[in-house]
Amino acid sequence: MTNRSRSSRTRRLLLTVVLHMISHCQGVGAAFAVAGEAVRPVWSCCRTRSGRSAGTRLQQSRDAADPLDVQSLLSLPRPSRLDALSRRVESFPRDSRAHLLLGFEWLRGHEDGPDGDGEDGGEGEGPSSTQSSVAPSRVRPDPLDAAIRHLGLAANLLPDHAAAHFQLASALEERARVRSARGEEKEDPSSASGPLDESIAEDRRRAVLAFGEAVRLEGRSLDAAGGVGVAGANVAGRYLEVLRRLRQASLNVGDEKGVLWTIDQECLLSSSKMPFAVEDERNGEDGMQQVDNYNLSEYEWIMGVPSSIDAPYNDGSRHVALRTIGDNAILGRNIVSAIRKAANEHWAKNRGESSSRFTMQFQGNSEVHLADLVANSPPWLKEYIDDALQRKVYPLIRKAFAEDGMEMPEGTLCVYDSLVVQYDGDAARQHGVIGAMQPLHRDGGLFSVNVALNPARSFSGGGTFLEGLVCGADDDLPPVRLPVAPGHALLHRSTERHAGAPTTTGVREILVLFVAARPSIVLPSSSEVPTSDAGRRQGRVPPCRASGVERSFHLKLLARQQEDWFGMIKCYEMALAQYPDDGEAAYWLGFHMVKGHGSANNQRTTDVEMRRREVISGVRFLEKAARFCPCDAKVFFYLGVARLKMSSCATHNDNVGQHFSLGGEMDLVVQALENALDLDNGCRIAGCPDGDGIDIPCALVYVAEAHARQGNYCEAFDRLSDIIKKLRRGEYTENMNASFLLKKANALMAYCEQNLKCDS
Repeated sequence: MTNRSRSSRTRRLLLTVVLHMISHCQGVGAAFAVAGEAVRPVWSCCRTRSGRSAGTRLQQSRDAADPLDVQSLLSLPRPSRLDALSRRVESFPRDSRAHLLLGFEWLRGHEDGPDGDGEDGGEGEGPSSTQSSVAPSRVRPDPLDAAIRHLGLAANLLPDHAAAHFQLASALEERARVRSARGEEKEDPSSASGPLDESIAEDRRRAVLAFGEAVRLEGRSLDAAGGVGVAGANVAGRYLEVLRRLRQASLNVGDEKGVLWTIDQECLLSSSKMPFAVEDERNGEDGMQQVDNYNLSEYEWIMGVPSSIDAPYNDGSRHVALRTIGDNAILGRNIVSAIRKAANEHWAKNRGESSSRFTMQFQGNSEVHLADLVANSPPWLKEYIDDALQRKVYPLIRKAFAEDGMEMPEGTLCVYDSLVVQYDGDAARQHGVIGAMQPLHRDGGLFSVNVALNPARSFSGGGTFLEGLVCGADDDLPPVRLPVAPGHALLHRSTERHAGAPTTTGVREILVLFVAARPSIVLPSSSEVPTSDAGRRQGRVPPCRASGVERSFHLKLLARQQEDWFGMIKCYEMALAQYPDDGEAAYWLGFHMVKGHGSANNQRTTDVEMRRREVISGVRFLEKAARFCPCDAKVFFYLGVARLKMSSCATHNDNVGQHFSLGGEMDLVVQALENALDLDNGCRIAGCPDGDGIDIPCALVYVAEAHARQGNYCEAFDRLSDIIKKLRRGEYTENMNASFLLKKANALMAYCEQNLKCDS
């Protein structure tokens, strides 16, 4: 092979690498970096016989038939790359790839700042000061304006190139964000959608359209890939990334329907990629008729005792979870043994590393997706699992939870993800922790099925901690449950907060199935994305609607990503609208309302009336959260704090001793805070403290303050004496507010002493 043909082959290979990176929406910087490493060993073959560099040859070439030499660009510093690409588009205005790469460069220049990536100094549209032949009067354009101009041209020239539309949308979104941060956008504090500067609003609208076009094109690619198996995995990843960006862009322009559409499509995609069987459709169409034909496992409900204000439950009890009993297990012995063998072989091969993509990792834990195991196991394993799903799991869920009064979702049940988890208590203790565990959390989907894979005698501790059992729990009946035997299961709603209790010795192995519901299991349609109401009315929306529970779950995730207070509140309000019984969404709405709309940047409003309305709204949401999360300590903690703040707003004064008595209001404060302390203590006793739990010394001080406001000075004095001693002994050294609380407690103590003397 000649040097010329070898060089040509290298250029073609490199161009493929760069465009592949671009299509993955990684940005031209990443493409250049990866491609540069890839061609470094053969760089010498890219020299001409006269010794001139390929970069120089690119700058001097003005032949319209000469293709864009991406490889040559890699040898240039960034200012020179900008110069070469700028000259290229001046000479060949319809060179789509040159516009795309130049747009990438400008966008990267904005992200990296004026000093770029450290290769050299600043940059301009054209050559650097030392290498440029362009007149020095050329004005350096704004990087984002230049990026949008060239990416817009690239999108017009490459209408079927998803990456061009994606990066154009990214640049538009970034320009809107920058202008807003500079104060060009002035929002009305009294409205979650205040008036926007027209240019910012226009950028956001254009970003939605561009992201929507990228989704449509990636959806078409996903259809062409034939699914989301090995061949379509990369396409599915890109499709999911663009969907999520479209979701945020739709939220920015207040398009609620667009936000929900992207969530529905993500839920559909997640279930479509699973290789397991879906529910027999006759179960959903004919109700219990088909279910009754199966030999279901017997089961028993695990009952919880609600708190005193648990209004939704009138009979004094609630169904927290159920577990199968008897001889008819969910999974037979052969399936259990095969799953354990495949998982342990996987962990041995990968040195115990977890393949989980989303769960929280702790010492002693190993995880692997069940889909990965069946892909590398004999076909009969998947067949047995599918049979168990269709004849045992799905029918049991539909029968048991429907009888419990739950409104079952439309469509067919399906597994949207599944994990085999190993808790190694001995390995965890070697790292100095109490055991192998998982923290308190809620799952996605609708139902969680926890199947035991080994007997309880193989380990100590462990089990599923159910927060709903903390209310009324005692030493004889702790809030931790285990399946009765291998192959048997513990089932609960995904909204039930739970944790993996510490496995202190031995090894506990479980299979967790996350079950959702879909109207139809099909690939996302490549039909036009609904970026307008007109598009929706014309029927261009794929017929998929996720359940309110699932929509709420994703909206809460979206809320946590928001930097803007109004955007965050909007997400939580949408979550609560989709699932009105969502206590978690109500809690976060109340929490952030009480903190105030300026809390994110420590600029709370000075409008006393507005602040009072925020606090009152926060109290109402926290009261709702307490009804649907009767065992969540932090809900009651912030409810008590919010009621104190509400009384402070009533008097427009936060100084001790200058509040009028609100009578029963302080009784509710004390009740909420003491309930929070009891619930938090129950979680700690079970070894499953809430990582985002309550501030114990703060709760104790607030209880004393509430007693003082009621005029119970002796009770307040005794409580303050105890907490002051503990603070001085350093029992709460981990609390960053310990010094402030000590000061506040001393002030309250002095106030109580003064009033006790007056009374005597």
